[in-house]
Amino acid sequence: MILPSDVIRELLKYTAFFQESFVQIGGKYRRSWRYKDDEPSFLAGKVVFVIEPQYDNTLPECRLFDYSPILTAKITDENYLDFVNSLDLSFKDIKDLKKSEMIQILANNAMAANKAPKLELLVNKRKDIDTMF
Repeated sequence: MILPSDVIRELLKYTAFFQESFVQIGGKYRRSWRYKDDEPSFLAGKVVFVIEPQYDNTLPECRLFDYSPILTAKITDENYLDFVNSLDLSFKDIKDLKKSEMIQILANNAMAANKAPKLELLVNKRKDIDTMF
């Protein structure tokens, strides 16, 4: 089982892609990492990792979001109008992950940040073609 601190240490490698934020909920803080708001694609501001405080003082809930389907996504005539919703994005509870899986998910999320603007450009080109006819 991995701990939130394991994920946080790994996230430090990806500061070019993700930014940390704190939100106070009652007397506790929700800590999260998101794609940077200036990300030039539909990923701007999307959550990557979140630590939710528990009010019963047990271990916090920690979810790691997996954007790796973006890496294999294809823009087609059938999906370009609703491309983002056609992606099978998910999140994992870190209690269910091995360290190697967590490292791979974060690496894939960073690579997804590079691929997402290219996919968005393709979607916009298809939409532009539609407006011609």
